[in-house]
Amino acid sequence: MRLQWVLSTVLAAVHAFTGDGTAYYLSSPNVGNCNFMQSPEAASSHYVALSSKYFANLKGCGKCIQAKCTDTQCAGASASETLYVVDQCPGCEDEDIDMPPQVFLKLTNGITPGRLKFSWSFVPCPVTDSISLCKKSGSNNHWLAIQPTNMNNGVSSVTINGQPTTMVASAFYFITESVPAIDLSKVSVSISPSGGGSSVSATVDLSGDGCAKTSVQFGGSNGGGGSSAGPAPAPSPSPSPAPTQAPTPAPTPAPTPAPTPAPTASATTTPAPETTTAPTTAPTTTQNNSTEPPSTTAGTYTSLPPTTSASLTLTEAPVELNSEATTTTEPQQTAAPTTQLVVEVKNQASNDNSTSPLLLGLIGTVCVAAVGVGIVIVLVKRKQQMDKRNDYDSDFSLSAVISQRESSVAVL
Repeated sequence: MRLQWVLSTVLAAVHAFTGDGTAYYLSSPNVGNCNFMQSPEAASSHYVALSSKYFANLKGCGKCIQAKCTDTQCAGASASETLYVVDQCPGCEDEDIDMPPQVFLKLTNGITPGRLKFSWSFVPCPVTDSISLCKKSGSNNHWLAIQPTNMNNGVSSVTINGQPTTMVASAFYFITESVPAIDLSKVSVSISPSGGGSSVSATVDLSGDGCAKTSVQFGGSNGGGGSSAGPAPAPSPSPSPAPTQAPTPAPTPAPTPAPTPAPTASATTTPAPETTTAPTTAPTTTQNNSTEPPSTTAGTYTSLPPTTSASLTLTEAPVELNSEATTTTEPQQTAAPTTQLVVEVKNQASNDNSTSPLLLGLIGTVCVAAVGVGIVIVLVKRKQQMDKRNDYDSDFSLSAVISQRESSVAVL
């Protein structure tokens, strides 16, 4: 743990920030914007407020920084201090920090607090105890808010009973809402550190008020002798598959060959009751009646049990084939009561041409009648037109005669 802290400090020094350092007074860490219910004792005198950029909507809570005065007025000052992030400085620029007055005096060799240049970087918090989980007042079985405290790093995410959480807007709490009642006496919490790394898990009793101590800490260390939940489950799955896979292949092939011969033996006895279906396959090929029916019936009826004494007689009716008609075969089966089985096969050819002449004659008669009616209609129409024309000519001739007579009388 000591080596890890040293390495983190060296890496943090590489990613250093420079901004104005100021001083302010905070009565207690729990009145800062993080609203810590519990915090390390050193945080009461070594707190710091970061700008909105690095406070990161409460995600900066629980982190630590190492600060040092680099202003020209601090010539000869080499002291540095580790400060706990518990508050936000809304009026600060991105890389400005706000610290306790006594820390400001120490880092500047006694300069009255004002505005000086400071260099700072994120470092692991020097905690020696394990993480604690605090329950926010007002939590219940359906709305639970949890605050991780006493971490050596910040927190990126928290899950409660396997469910993701959101954050309270005004304080450092992770909340979950559940319609099924939450068992507060057994709450499973998983915490992921900022900047990556293995998460840690713990199950705590939050049925009472206040905070519950776990046995885990980021990085696999703790102060109480426990271990982080990340590496702990790793060895457990490795031995479990070894014994389970060994016995599984042995019993699986054993039962498979045993049931396979049973259905095959029963399959040989099944053709006995199905012998009646054999004649149906024989007449299906009507164009080759001389070869297929004997082979099919012979292969079918030889499988009858020897105990049944029955004589088989096949009667094949003559098959009439018509080149113009479609042949359809209908097998008929008649079995003797107990001693003789008779199978009759009849091929009936359907002749659909018997009604063709009658239909053609009827159609021809209708056509002739229609033609005769049409001719009669044409003749009648023509006769009517001729009569009208003759009437018109006679009327015209009569009018001409009358007009001639009138003209001759007028001359006289």
